[in-house]
Amino acid sequence: MKKIAIALAGSLLLATATAQAISLSGEAGDDYAGANAGFGLGVPGLGANVSYGHGKDNNDVYGFGLGYTLPLGALSLTVGGKALYLNQQHATDGYGVALGGGLQFPINRYFSLYGEGYYAPDAFSSHIDHYVEAKGGVRWQVLRPLNLDLGYRYINIGGESGRSDNKVADTFYLGAGFNF
Repeated sequence: MKKIAIALAGSLLLATATAQAISLSGEAGDDYAGANAGFGLGVPGLGANVSYGHGKDNNDVYGFGLGYTLPLGALSLTVGGKALYLNQQHATDGYGVALGGGLQFPINRYFSLYGEGYYAPDAFSSHIDHYVEAKGGVRWQVLRPLNLDLGYRYINIGGESGRSDNKVADTFYLGAGFNF
């Protein structure tokens, strides 16, 4: 049964990826850098992404996400989740499943506002108390395949058993992305 479910999910992702877009992006801020690759992120539709975030003190976050995007008038709403591997410098490595989503609102042909957030409580994680991720900003569609982002990024890994939290990001950032 497990193999059938994996095969069906993979088939849906491949069908979506061939019918929709592929995106590559990167972002950097004060003591933070991140990269993302997305597949099938059209409206409406199923999409997947892989992500990496690196913060000061060598705290890293690796993610694999699935989401479904719905059009709500001019807005695009995405709901989904992420499987996370959390490589912490001063604590035991952990993992988690974060639930959340995002919104995108086009202001005009060139500019849009976006935001997203994900949360993994203690019950959905191991070796951490909780995981919080949020970002928001303004996107400028420079040319058809290229966009530039200016936003704010926050990623926090809650310390387990009284340990201090590990912040991966708490900064403004600049980003660039390509959509094919």
